[in-house]
Parts: sequence; C-alpha cells; structure tokens
Amino acid sequence: MAIVNPTKHLTDLDEWRRLGEANIFPPGSRIELINGEILDMAPIGFNHAGHLKRINNVLTL
Repeated sequence: MAIVNPTKHLTDLDEWRRLGEANIFPPGSRIELINGEILDMAPIGFNHAGHLKRINNVLTL
C-alpha cells in the first residue's frame, strides 16, 4: 500500500468560501477543509468504492 502525504494549506472557513467563489480550485478537484487545513485528497480506490456501494445498498433497501 502506498503512503500518501497530503499537501496542507492553512486557512479559515471565510477564506475557504472566498476561494470557492473565485473558482480558485479546478472543477473536480479533490480537496477538503479539515481543522483549518486544505487537504489534497487521494482518489477513492477500488476497495473503498466497493465498500461504499455495499453500504449504500444496505441503507437504501
């Protein structure tokens, strides 16, 4: 399994909103604001996607 070290950028919620309104992040970018840090997230892998699909099926039946 590969180890991924996300790039961190410190910010607050107001700045996060302004960045979004200014279209700073490209469409489809995988980023999240967690505890004041903007984190570049890795794409969902095959196993993760399969688990999410099964959980979704259980919860929507």
